[in-house]
Amino acid sequence: ISLAFSQGQLLEYLEDRVRLRTAELTATNRSLQTEIQDRQLAEAALRNSEAQLRLITNHLPVLIAYVDSQQRYQFTNEVYQHWLGQSPADSYGASIEQVMGEAYYKKNRPYIEAVLAGKQVSYESELTFQDGRSHSVSVAYVPHIETNQAGKRQVKGFFALTTDISDRK
Repeated sequence: ISLAFSQGQLLEYLEDRVRLRTAELTATNRSLQTEIQDRQLAEAALRNSEAQLRLITNHLPVLIAYVDSQQRYQFTNEVYQHWLGQSPADSYGASIEQVMGEAYYKKNRPYIEAVLAGKQVSYESELTFQDGRSHSVSVAYVPHIETNQAGKRQVKGFFALTTDISDRK
């Protein structure tokens, strides 16, 4: 009888522990489900924001790009396709020289080096479009500078805006 009573108490204790642990896991599960839903909403908002940014940049009549500190394109708008024959997918990860051409790169390399040194740069140049015609362009480079945890400023890349000014010339 004593053994049965002891086992009954043990069983009751274990059932209480199972109920308590089940309640804890249920609460944790609800919390995780809420977190998953929040992340899904945030991801959807981010995709929507990116789509809006692409829509805006693709419909402006200027070349818009982001180039990292290794001089590789991380973003270009669709105007690159119309002017240079380079789609955003083609230019992603490509070097400036590959996208813009060797002659253009060599001529404008000092400006690229200046922006990567942290200076904002504006200049005028000539750019040959995919139709073979040379166009006068106005170029603006804006450095992307971040401050690291040690307080040191670091150039991560730059934003590039190129406008066709041939009509004004």
